Amino acid sequence: MALALVAVAAGGEVAANASKFDTFVQYGMMRTASTFQFMTVCLLAHVNYGLGRAGGYRRRVKCLFKADVTARHLSEPHETREGETVVYVIKTHLINGVGSHNGKSVQLPVEAPLGPVPPTLLFLSTKEDDGGARELEAVAPLPPNTTLGVVQTYPEFVNLGLATLGRYGAVFPDVSAEELRAVREYLRYWEILRTCCGPQASVSHRNVLHGIKAGRASAALDSPHCEIYDLDAVEEALFNTSLWRAHFDLAKHDFLHAKDMDVKRGICCHSAVSTHNGNDFRGTWRPSKTVTEWLKRRGDPRDHKIDPVEACHHRNYASANADPVVCQDASGVRNGKGCPGDRHQQLRKPNYY
Repeated sequence: MALALVAVAAGGEVAANASKFDTFVQYGMMRTASTFQFMTVCLLAHVNYGLGRAGGYRRRVKCLFKADVTARHLSEPHETREGETVVYVIKTHLINGVGSHNGKSVQLPVEAPLGPVPPTLLFLSTKEDDGGARELEAVAPLPPNTTLGVVQTYPEFVNLGLATLGRYGAVFPDVSAEELRAVREYLRYWEILRTCCGPQASVSHRNVLHGIKAGRASAALDSPHCEIYDLDAVEEALFNTSLWRAHFDLAKHDFLHAKDMDVKRGICCHSAVSTHNGNDFRGTWRPSKTVTEWLKRRGDPRDHKIDPVEACHHRNYASANADPVVCQDASGVRNGKGCPGDRHQQLRKPNYY
């Protein structure tokens, strides 16, 4: 496998500078904290190319998801209709048709590249104890000109959390220590909101809102413990970080999946109500027969619907530079009161998260 090594989980010699790459790929199986690493690289790319700096952006940065990454995908033109060259940060669960999609291992046909493949910096998230070596071997050969950047191992991430960000500084040497602290500040709050709010909140937290057992030991290091946070205050803290005030929120237009970026005021309250009322990650929550019987005996939250207007209208949303959620009320009527609805479609609309 022809793969240049830059920096791995245990450290290592740095052989490349992120500023010399036009494409960054984050690859990892589901439930490996892959979205955290993707968001980390996306933020660093934005800062590296001008976010918060005098003079603004010198390159446009687009962060998006692709179902599969191959040499053909990477060889596609990196220009917009206006002719500007774009830096891409891509999140994927498949490389060369190998990996996981919707939790299932799949293998897709690989197509030949359209032309030269630009230099690509690869970031890997893994739960394997070999640092992802077997996973990289499984997708070999990697697309040409691929260099390994940072390997994020799940046990280390769970134990060290934001402290792992220090490793990225070696790969992004043009990002200053102060700018790296700003990225860390943003991710401190974003990770809580990602875990505790919205349609992709932690399964254990959604279970509690559905009225069943969390399914994860409270003492587990990766237990979200959403109940200990004032989530409205966490939202406000995010909207007052250095990166948000530098208008990172405007980058949401370059996100394919708004759920990863487009944080709205009130998302935590409204998504908790929506989950309580019977919605879930992929639409309407459909518990198994066993769970349904258990809820009949213990009490089903869906039998006691909460009106999101009544539950969330009193929240003190002080940030002027953050848009409120605007959706439907419990009766399904669209309104301007910052109220997402009870219908499962609302979980996947960009203006919800």
